Amino acid sequence: MRILHVINDMRVGGTENLLLRHLRVLKESYPWVTSQVCVLGKQDAAFGAYTTQIPEAEYLEFSGRYNNPIESLGCISRLRGCIRRFVPDIVHSYLWNSDVFVALALLGRRAAHVAHIVDRRANRHSGSPTHWLQCRVTSTLYKLAGTHFAAVSEACRQHVIYHYRIDPKRIVVAHNAIFPEEFKLARDRNAYCASTVRPLILGTLASFKEEKGNDYLMRAMKYLASDGVILKIAGDERHLRSKLDGLVSALGISDRVEFLGRVPSAVGVYEKIDVFVVPSVSAEGLPTTILEAMAAGLPLVVTDIGGATEAVRNDEEAIVIPPRDVMALVSAIRFLIRHPEAGQRLGGNAMKRVADLFDVRKMTRSIVNEVYMASGRHYGNSVSGVGK
Repeated sequence: MRILHVINDMRVGGTENLLLRHLRVLKESYPWVTSQVCVLGKQDAAFGAYTTQIPEAEYLEFSGRYNNPIESLGCISRLRGCIRRFVPDIVHSYLWNSDVFVALALLGRRAAHVAHIVDRRANRHSGSPTHWLQCRVTSTLYKLAGTHFAAVSEACRQHVIYHYRIDPKRIVVAHNAIFPEEFKLARDRNAYCASTVRPLILGTLASFKEEKGNDYLMRAMKYLASDGVILKIAGDERHLRSKLDGLVSALGISDRVEFLGRVPSAVGVYEKIDVFVVPSVSAEGLPTTILEAMAAGLPLVVTDIGGATEAVRNDEEAIVIPPRDVMALVSAIRFLIRHPEAGQRLGGNAMKRVADLFDVRKMTRSIVNEVYMASGRHYGNSVSGVGK
């Protein structure tokens, strides 16, 4: 079976990591699958650590200006050329822009299309006439391409069914996943919050986009300053950071917040914090960082957005709060400060749950057996090797 994986770009991000993990398992456990990666974007924008893992990837050098029809059509034409050279049985796309370009590139070609649904972008579904038309056109393209879907959460699956009117039978939930063993902390997590010589350290690792809810976390830090809490926030989108910098300054918490920038290893962040916070307000499918923090044995405070509660359950592996509720966030953190034994329990439960349910080998097995095989049969393509 020949799979062509198509993604927007290879900048640092959860979807890029999902692709790399999936490729690794395919290579290790499915020798009858041959993979090739096609990146729509520019090679010089790719994260160096990623390019070394997929040195054979083909870059189409697309500018990213999707609203420019000439540039978009040029990229689709180059994508068709990539498909023609590789002759895949299945083209697996990641993120909406790649989904649409692949569906267009496959018109008239005998290859199956698998779209990986990783988020629930509200900006495409605002109800405006433009977005309504966008949904209808996308839905039509999916149907013309005979697209099958892998969704990283049930929340994403329901999102696609509702907005694109897709037959539920064509959508398989293959929960986002990680290699749990890579996130075991070197230090003893039983020391959680037990020290009296340093403050509680919160941590988060996310982009600085509005959907991530970092402004609500900063407002919570204003109240938590009196508790001596420190926040470490990792992310490297400096062009989006100015608003957060201004908010931190206005709230008078500059001495309480440390921006880490791009970190060479997420494990290094988890090793330095006591509680992981995911304050997202929209769009999330199933954040990889939730799974990583679970594997690290950290107690979590997460908002009830998207597939978050498919990974963690309130008062079992995390404290789950409503989105945009600053005081709920403050209360959750203060509870963990005052009850360190609760944090130990949450972290221990989280470590076990992620190992049992969110191992990437399970995710890839679901994609191969339930998505690739279904899409291959639909097009009559070779599916030899199943079950080997």
